[in-house]
Amino acid sequence: MLHIVGRATNNPVLQDSKNGKKFCRVPVAVNQRKKRSEKEVEEVTYYYDILLFGKMAESAVKQVQTGDLVSSIGRPEFETYVSKKDKKVSKLKSTIHAEVWQVIK
Repeated sequence: MLHIVGRATNNPVLQDSKNGKKFCRVPVAVNQRKKRSEKEVEEVTYYYDILLFGKMAESAVKQVQTGDLVSSIGRPEFETYVSKKDKKVSKLKSTIHAEVWQVIK
């Protein structure tokens, strides 16, 4: 499980899946400061899509606006593919399937 706290970079839009289930994606930016030297600190931004389903999705669409501080705990999505050398590879995508969700504002 991952815990993500960051700012929404766009308003979520409610959508219907192929089987009729409601969902939305909340794009979130997370800033992290990395110390490069004694006097130099670099700020790095990571982007994630928080995937919400059902009532959580419906609630997020009503509550979240661009710039809002949000928190989510969920499982990361992994993508598996075969490389050019016919080797099976798993790669972490930037999508988090939310199980717990909160708008902090």
